[in-house]
Amino acid sequence: MPVKIKSVNLFNSISIKSSKEQFTDLLKGSRFKITKIVSNGFKSPENNWMSEPSDEWVILLKGRAKLEIEGGNIISLIAGDYILIPANTKHKLLYTSKKPFCYWLAIHFK
Repeated sequence: MPVKIKSVNLFNSISIKSSKEQFTDLLKGSRFKITKIVSNGFKSPENNWMSEPSDEWVILLKGRAKLEIEGGNIISLIAGDYILIPANTKHKLLYTSKKPFCYWLAIHFK
């Protein structure tokens, strides 16, 4: 019996109406997780640093963004740029574009 495989478009199923972020887990394994993130003008609150317990490889697929790594390293990103954020590294978003929304793909791994 043939295997049925269905394609899914990464840019579908988006309904963000405020300046928040939408997270959708696409694939999970015992040592990794792939998440689609969509940002619509989102920025981290002033003193709210994010920190993940695992390494995080992130690529910006659409839009523009600016993030800060603790210690003052500010990184501007355009579509196609990617970074590796080591586990437990404090970081925050300073800016994400609204037109177009920011589409991210994040891979968390141990």
